[in-house]
Amino acid sequence: MDFKEGDQEVVSVTGSTNHLVGVTPKRTRKWREFMKKRTKGEKILAAALVLLAVFALALLVSLIIVASRRPPSVCFSAECVRTASMLLENMDTRFSPCSDFYKFACGRWPEAHITEGAVNSWFADRTRYLSSKIEGVLSENATAADPLPVVNAKSLYASCMNTTRMDELGLEPMINVLDRAGLPSSLPDEETAVTFSISKTLAKIQRVLSMDLLIQLSMAVDPKTNKTVMVVSPTLGSSSLPELVSSEERVAVNSREALGLRLAYMTGVMTTLQPNASVTELGTAALKILVVDSQVRSDIQKTDTDDAPTLMTFAELQDIMDNANSTGTPKQRFDWMEFLTVLLEGLNKHVSVNDTVYVSSPDYFALLAQRLHRTRPETYQRYLWWFLVTSMVPHSTEELRSLKDDLYEALFRRSRQTRATKCVKYVKSFFNMAIGYKFASMDNLEKTTAKVKSMLRDITDSFERLVDSLQWMDTVTKRNAAKKARAINSFVGYPEWLLVPGQLEDLYKDMEVIDGQFLLSMVSLKGVEVKGILNTMGEPPINDTKGWVADPLDVNAFYGRGSNAIAIPAGILQSPFYFLGLESLNYGAIGSILGHELTHAFDVEVSIRRERLRREGKERVVVGRGHDQSLRRESSVLRHSVRQVQLHLQRSIEWNVDFG
Repeated sequence: MDFKEGDQEVVSVTGSTNHLVGVTPKRTRKWREFMKKRTKGEKILAAALVLLAVFALALLVSLIIVASRRPPSVCFSAECVRTASMLLENMDTRFSPCSDFYKFACGRWPEAHITEGAVNSWFADRTRYLSSKIEGVLSENATAADPLPVVNAKSLYASCMNTTRMDELGLEPMINVLDRAGLPSSLPDEETAVTFSISKTLAKIQRVLSMDLLIQLSMAVDPKTNKTVMVVSPTLGSSSLPELVSSEERVAVNSREALGLRLAYMTGVMTTLQPNASVTELGTAALKILVVDSQVRSDIQKTDTDDAPTLMTFAELQDIMDNANSTGTPKQRFDWMEFLTVLLEGLNKHVSVNDTVYVSSPDYFALLAQRLHRTRPETYQRYLWWFLVTSMVPHSTEELRSLKDDLYEALFRRSRQTRATKCVKYVKSFFNMAIGYKFASMDNLEKTTAKVKSMLRDITDSFERLVDSLQWMDTVTKRNAAKKARAINSFVGYPEWLLVPGQLEDLYKDMEVIDGQFLLSMVSLKGVEVKGILNTMGEPPINDTKGWVADPLDVNAFYGRGSNAIAIPAGILQSPFYFLGLESLNYGAIGSILGHELTHAFDVEVSIRRERLRREGKERVVVGRGHDQSLRRESSVLRHSVRQVQLHLQRSIEWNVDFG
């Protein structure tokens, strides 16, 4: 069967052409007949109308689909724009994220941020930024609305900045402090050692400057009597006055170079105080002081123990030291009753040899007694004299300050800081809460604090679920871990009491600043601090509602083991740690820090202690008011050990998590 173009489709029987029946639908045939009768123009118009209808239908379907989809959420707030700009500024698109994601994401960060030393971090960067803001606050004139502690903070800052006045005073303030500590104005010798008593001198140094030398003091609560008792432990010489370099910072030179630099510094300082003395003799004296310091360091490391402090009487401690030497007449003897009498003079405290004391590393005190037994008095008098002098050098004349700056510049390979930067650090170490008051009154963080606390609860809940999902941990340990996590307290932003009228003044009562006397003002403040601590001896523990575990303007976060609390100070509640525009970004920044601090609640303290002692060769606690010591991080070995045997025994046991 053949078809020609245009023919109608038919079905036929082979061999017959009769009675052919078309199978095309009737409607189609009518449409074809209709179109045959139309002109060409009409046909084109009809085709156009059909195409237009199809296009309109497609457009309608597309609009329905687009309308049904949610538009992408784009944040255009000031915080989001700032965060986006920060991310773009730090990116280095010359690198492929597949080959080096770190360089791609933040390779240009060092170009946009000035660093001090070898450390590049947002923490250091934001600390410098906050320091500049504090500088502005302290530089302002005091107003009638400022509480007295704020006025004192501004006065201390002004005295610190007035280097002309410091040079006019010369060495007089330093000599004044040395005299109050019972030490000579120049390098001690055999003549000055005739009347030297190491126990009396150490007690005076503690009362005047709150400085721990050879023996470290702190307070703890005896759980049997619920009374505050003294704690004594080993310590290296360290300054109680603010320093620009922390004890944890590593030097950038080898040990031989470091020794040479320190000897040159020590000789320079001694020459300034004693210009007519032989430089050679002063250098020899400096070397001998460093030898004594090395011996103390060695004794601390040899007698280090993870054991909790031993509770004994002062008489028993005296026997340990006296019995350490069996032959010969001792050149020196440490007298605990003399030490306590001088230390507590004028405080209306009655102490006897039968009073109890916590002793950390008793073997150290036996070694100390042995060294005193065979060492000439002037050797240790010089040791104490030097550490008192060097602690005051950064706060004295331009000549002495330059010697310390030269030493730090050479040891740590860092540029010198401006005087304003130094003074902010110095003043903040004494009046951090007073400065925090000014910032809290200008910056309401109530809503932010609530959000961060909510984030911590979310993270704690997630932590508990994670622990519960562990296959290798037994049920009891999981329950204890969850219990401790839920018991963690939090300090966020500023203390709630800070803006309550009268509270700040109560915190800093009896603390005065001497106008135009920077060094003597700091010494006066230290004296008030140590007096307040010593007044707690023999008293029940005070529930201090002001007890905060951090400086509110610190750009950091902390976990305090003794208080089982996480501190997120207001200082870290700034970009790029917070206020990033989106909660997801905030969780990734401050949230990761919260999670990090949460895990510190489960640190194995013994391992931390060993590592710190290995790295630093020392641990120290300076007797001082908690609010001015900014934690002293509650991470010191002594404070941790004492807390294991003090008031919170039941809570410590309850929080203990046995990981097998």
